[in-house]
Amino acid sequence: MNNQKLEVKLYDLLIKSDEPFVASISGEWGIGKTYFWQKIFLEKYKNELSKKQIAYVSLFGHNSLNDIKTDVVLQISKTTKYVSKFKDKIKSIKGAVFKDEDVTLSLDGGSISAVLSLLTQSDFKDVIICFDDFERLSSKIDLKDIMGLISNLKEQKSCQVLLIMNEKELDKLGSIDGKKYSDIYKLYKEKIVDYDFVYSVDVVNDFDVIYQGLQNKELIKDFFKEYEVSNIRVGKQIISLLKEFNSIVTSTTLHENVKRDFVFTALSCFVFKVKFGFDYQGYSEVREYYLNRGINDNFSDRQDKKQTKDTLKEEQIKYIYKFGNDAYESIVWSYIDYESYDKKYLTELLDNDSAKIEYLEQKNTILNAWHRLHSDFSFTRENFIDIVKPFLISDDIHKVLNLSDFHFFVDFIKKYENIDSIIIDNTIKKYIDDIILREKSISIHESHNFEILENSYPHLVKYRDDRKHELLVETTQEGLIAKTLEKSLRGWGEKDQYILNNVEVKKYKEIILTNPDFVLDVVDFIKKSEEDKYFGQAVKNIKKALEELANQSDDYKFKVERILKEK
Repeated sequence: MNNQKLEVKLYDLLIKSDEPFVASISGEWGIGKTYFWQKIFLEKYKNELSKKQIAYVSLFGHNSLNDIKTDVVLQISKTTKYVSKFKDKIKSIKGAVFKDEDVTLSLDGGSISAVLSLLTQSDFKDVIICFDDFERLSSKIDLKDIMGLISNLKEQKSCQVLLIMNEKELDKLGSIDGKKYSDIYKLYKEKIVDYDFVYSVDVVNDFDVIYQGLQNKELIKDFFKEYEVSNIRVGKQIISLLKEFNSIVTSTTLHENVKRDFVFTALSCFVFKVKFGFDYQGYSEVREYYLNRGINDNFSDRQDKKQTKDTLKEEQIKYIYKFGNDAYESIVWSYIDYESYDKKYLTELLDNDSAKIEYLEQKNTILNAWHRLHSDFSFTRENFIDIVKPFLISDDIHKVLNLSDFHFFVDFIKKYENIDSIIIDNTIKKYIDDIILREKSISIHESHNFEILENSYPHLVKYRDDRKHELLVETTQEGLIAKTLEKSLRGWGEKDQYILNNVEVKKYKEIILTNPDFVLDVVDFIKKSEEDKYFGQAVKNIKKALEELANQSDDYKFKVERILKEK
């Protein structure tokens, strides 16, 4: 029963009627049962309830039945309206002290029962008593005594009584004479409780009432709905943690899908921290269980793949975001565990991921337009050009289409409409730069692209050759050259071959003089390369560098001789 329906029920019982009753409101911890009673219902109907005296008694923290009775009497006696009723009756009780100044009572433990027994139905007219936290009742108090008190308040005093609890947790209180508290409660419930309401939160409809003034509100709301986050305490805590990232996530340049992925990933991690008390290690174990479970489901017919299901982890994996990004998770857990993370890195990561999605969407738009041109008779060639041409002349088209597709669409449109050749050449240069800087071999894997370049854009071939030397050799730092040579001893590509064979003698000399590890690698490199000949020019240049160094001083000559001898 959500709060709207419960509100109607309580309105009928408490405002429309004065009849005594006992009603229980049960629900999971943290879903806002007490909040609903105190902050929503009582606030909304405070005018209608102004003539009634309302007592709120949490059973948590009370160690005796007399403590609870004291709490009830003191709360009811706080208004001047009830002082005259109690005054004469309390005076007759030994040990009682009454102060008119602040309208308080001081009673010894044995006096309370006497006060309640002396008060009549008329004394409790228009009194509402709410008992909360039944499942947190002290072991020093017998549940049967509490239920007896509630029955007395209803039957003898004509009170309207509310009970707020998580009935499922009563089992954990223990037992009396071999009977569980939950069983004892159920027995008395049948005799005493007139109305039994099971409270639940409607995450969608109640969200705006419970959580107000939020950034990224709709994304948070979607997460709460999809993952059934009904515990309000958990909800407020994970929303509070998300505030750390709000300034980054609310950036207008981010793609909505990226915002959603990050917010869902963050909230998922926060649930594991707040609800289960996990650190990254604990979360990783549940995530591994989840991944293994997926594998097991796919191989359910194989005995060696079967996994015993863990009841607790089965509950926990419900909160794992299925499309979580490892990089996002690492950043969020760094914040959770250490209260620090690299904001610059996160900003760049989200920006790059947004750009990738936007490029993919642009590509799909172009390809869909091409397919429509061939199948949709209402879609003209002019429609196609109007859609595709702006993409082809945009600055980032080289990140959207590969060179082959770009050239194909440019060639097609040029048959019907002019395209600025300078823009096209500048775009082709961007493709050339990308090809040169790719990790794969230069010519073997790019033969088709080079064929397009040489056949359709021959005036840019020299740009390719010059740019290749500039990007791979001239601007390459000495440290990267040393790493490239070290890598070549284990395995290499054409890009590595080109770099090492084109490094000049002067630069090799500089590296030899400043990097002892490079010198050690040179010994193995010369020996290996003399055998396979793929790095012939590199070996010549390195030997030339060593020879020139040997001529500079006897000390250098000694070192060079040892190097060449060891090889």
